[in-house]
Amino acid sequence: EDPVLFSEPILKTLSPFPDDALTVSCETVRDDEDGRVVIAAALPESAADDIGEALDAEKLSVVRIDSLALGQLRGIWNTLGESSARRLILLDSPDCLSCIVLDGDQPSAIRAITDRTNLWREVTLSLLEAEDFGGAKKIDEIVVVEQDQSDAGGESDESAQVPLAPQDAPAKEDPFNVLAAFAPIRRITVRADAALVGVAERAADEGGLNALPE
Repeated sequence: EDPVLFSEPILKTLSPFPDDALTVSCETVRDDEDGRVVIAAALPESAADDIGEALDAEKLSVVRIDSLALGQLRGIWNTLGESSARRLILLDSPDCLSCIVLDGDQPSAIRAITDRTNLWREVTLSLLEAEDFGGAKKIDEIVVVEQDQSDAGGESDESAQVPLAPQDAPAKEDPFNVLAAFAPIRRITVRADAALVGVAERAADEGGLNALPE
């Protein structure tokens, strides 16, 4: 069965713009004797028109529309390390927090979190989605991936020097500490352009997501 034809009516019911035509794209992330796992994404054509006008004004040509979260994941893949367990990956960036639940090397849930005031709730929803898709499993670890803003072109450095705050300044509470009840938290720091590097690498993949309207 064509995954696009299968996914389109489902995505239409989930879209906040149900009356808009959608550009649907699919990417197979696993295909073996146990079945096929496909990621489906959609872009409302009205949103594409608005984006297109802004790009035309800047004289930019778009050849591919990919998933930022998957680009981020590709950009930090070698840093993550191998694991067959369930892991929660939180990719921190200025615009949003990408939340990916990995079962081994397969995504079982992908969400973009724009409201960080209740991370416990948002992470719980992501884990419930993963459980609904891939069954109940214990989380092995939570990996918080933060960008190194000091040098966008430099290499990753987990031991980078950070300026010390004045002694009388109140300690800034870490918003991710609330998630320690789920699993141990591991932090890694990546170069600021890791997501763009990952998206560029994905551009060479045949059959990758591309929600660019025809």
